[in-house]
Amino acid sequence: MRHSKRFAALEERAIHPRYVWAQAVIAELALISEERVLAIYEALVPYHTLSKMLAALAQELIERWQAPESARPVREAAEVYRLQGLI
Repeated sequence: MRHSKRFAALEERAIHPRYVWAQAVIAELALISEERVLAIYEALVPYHTLSKMLAALAQELIERWQAPESARPVREAAEVYRLQGLI
């Protein structure tokens, strides 16, 4: 029994933070309709939307869907696209 507790503790520390983040995003997006998730995904394609629209989508994810982890990459994409002249 002692060995399994020790292994569990090591395993818990070994989980990569990106994996934990991805699981949080999956849980958030599971509560949003498939159509809305696809619309947000399509908006992330460079040249398909304006920076203000991406900001509004990120805000919607936070306020309407309580999905802050899902909003983070939308905001990051808006900034990167703006800096690279893609929107």
